[in-house]
Amino acid sequence: MTGYEAEAYARGVRRRIRAGWEQARYVAYYSLLPWAKDLQIADMIEFPWEKDTPLDDDAEAAALDSLMARVPEYTKFIKDKMKE
Repeated sequence: MTGYEAEAYARGVRRRIRAGWEQARYVAYYSLLPWAKDLQIADMIEFPWEKDTPLDDDAEAAALDSLMARVPEYTKFIKDKMKE
């Protein structure tokens, strides 16, 4: 796996983890809403990734395509290691 492919993989993992944090923010917001009628979702915590600039979509798509093309290779490697 090249460095760029590893970065694309890590970015995907971070994206999945982000979903849980976003969900927690909405649960907190709707839990507090009955006691704070003027509360806005913007008043809740702001996450660091909301300040990030978007990445180059073409470069990210190319890295993801390259990574997906190598999935069978990685799958075979893992299965072989499990047989040992």
